[in-house]
Amino acid sequence: MIPCTQHRRVEPPPQRCSASGSAPPPRNRRAVSSTSARRIFCPPAKAEACEVDEFASSEAIDLEVLCERLLFAVLSRSYEIPRGALSREVSELLQRMLLNVQEGLEALRLLTCTWSFRLCWLPNNSTKSWLVAANAAKSWWHQWWQLLEILEKASDGMVSAGQGLFKSYGVPLNLVEIPKPSVNEIHVGSSVISAMSTQAETFYQAFLMSLDPIMGEVIPQVLEHRKRFDRQARGLKMYSPDFPAEVPHSQLWQFYPDSFAAVCVKQKGEGNQRRQASEGSALANAFDMAGLRMLHRTVLEALVEIDAAGEALSFQVLNLGAMDGRCSGGPSTDPANCLLLGHSELPALDREGQNRSRWGGILVEVDPPPQLFERFAGRDDLLVVPRPVFPENASELFDGFAPRHPESLDLLKIDLDSFDCDVISSVLRVGPLASNPPKLLYIDFNPHIPPPFLYRTISRSQSRIIPFQGSSLQCFLEAAPGFQLLHVELFNAILVRRDLQRIFPELRKPWGSDPFKQWAHGYFCHPLARVLWHRERQIRWEAADPRLWADEAVPLAERGQSLLKTLGRVRDRVPSFEFSLTW
Repeated sequence: MIPCTQHRRVEPPPQRCSASGSAPPPRNRRAVSSTSARRIFCPPAKAEACEVDEFASSEAIDLEVLCERLLFAVLSRSYEIPRGALSREVSELLQRMLLNVQEGLEALRLLTCTWSFRLCWLPNNSTKSWLVAANAAKSWWHQWWQLLEILEKASDGMVSAGQGLFKSYGVPLNLVEIPKPSVNEIHVGSSVISAMSTQAETFYQAFLMSLDPIMGEVIPQVLEHRKRFDRQARGLKMYSPDFPAEVPHSQLWQFYPDSFAAVCVKQKGEGNQRRQASEGSALANAFDMAGLRMLHRTVLEALVEIDAAGEALSFQVLNLGAMDGRCSGGPSTDPANCLLLGHSELPALDREGQNRSRWGGILVEVDPPPQLFERFAGRDDLLVVPRPVFPENASELFDGFAPRHPESLDLLKIDLDSFDCDVISSVLRVGPLASNPPKLLYIDFNPHIPPPFLYRTISRSQSRIIPFQGSSLQCFLEAAPGFQLLHVELFNAILVRRDLQRIFPELRKPWGSDPFKQWAHGYFCHPLARVLWHRERQIRWEAADPRLWADEAVPLAERGQSLLKTLGRVRDRVPSFEFSLTW
């Protein structure tokens, strides 16, 4: 049977929990194929509301935080390596090592989930049917063995790639200490998550530290000098002035492992083409909400491209949800505030004989903090509107404010954490923006619900149910038919007015007009999407794995029913939560 469970309940207390009951099925070490991990979901695909092992939940959260920290550390370091900086051999080794790191940490996360949510494998009638319970237990054990096998392969691959890196740089392996994996020490029982945390700390963390002589010292010197250099460490090769040769497509952008999601196979090779034109410029030094180097154009870069194409900028923005006016990264990313505060790195944009480096416009915040007024004190080109925005009053925002320039707004940004989609629909259909729409829309949307699912919270609903607040990407696409999706940035997206889409060559690519592929590229296949801010973990607590909703191998109707049941469980828990979902 499934260990440490008893009559559809987690067996307490945790210190007595053991793999008691009937023996587990034998482990099949050839059970994992290159694609079978894509069918691993936790909770399982057809799970109903079920009890979660609260004894393991706190340890599971700590392990997920550790996985996020380790992933960020290795990815952020690798993202600093520009295109063509490494030889092809080293680039391929680093790519393989990074992929193995991601696969191993994702296997650890799914193992933790499989243990914490093990009751979700048992159907409601399992106590009445021995055969049903036995099949459920067999399914659980099969997933457990699969994940252990993936973990072992990933660990071995990391060691092999690490040894290859040291050999490539001429460092004898007897001079370095690469830790050995300890996968065999993970056994089911009350201490299984502790064992996996130890695996993450004693192997993954130690492994990444063992690469410091390469990632922390050798590669930065190669990047800085690009010529012969010297180092005190024994056995290091000396490189000629022309090393390394320019190698195309060697940028180390990473995505969520395609071994766990088929849609991420299609993202390889597409990312570099999107920002290639601006790499090396001051504007290219941008970071996404997760803190990794940005894969796409920033709002400022998009406006610079529009200006270069001969389209007049108005230097006016409308910011719906300005908060305290900060221009910062992370979850509070707000490009409208950044434009309003100004950019020292902005190229000379001449308007009426003057170079402009900052924008004016309207800032809307229902209860503006003092910092908002302090940041923009003395600005006669700004108007702060301290009132709530609803679909019914959105068109009145321009009353009493006449923009300085007759051109359209350069940017409309919205982040109200409520019924944003309906506000966008209203403001683009009624009022001055109906006849003169903005050049760009920057939206905050619900990233967990992919196209073509049209989801919105009903405007009269006062409940903010994280992670289901807001509207789906599909809702915005239908609310703004005069705009084309440019790209997705995790929880945000940029839409460009259709008459300007000719300016952006990436929209002429096969994936440029497919919202699902753009969503997958910008959110779902982001390497930190599964662990970022625990948003997806909160969905798993509703007995659903959001990876299922992105699996094109599952019929659309089945994915929709899974999503609908999950939202229904949230409404059962919070009756005031109201939503609509169509597909």
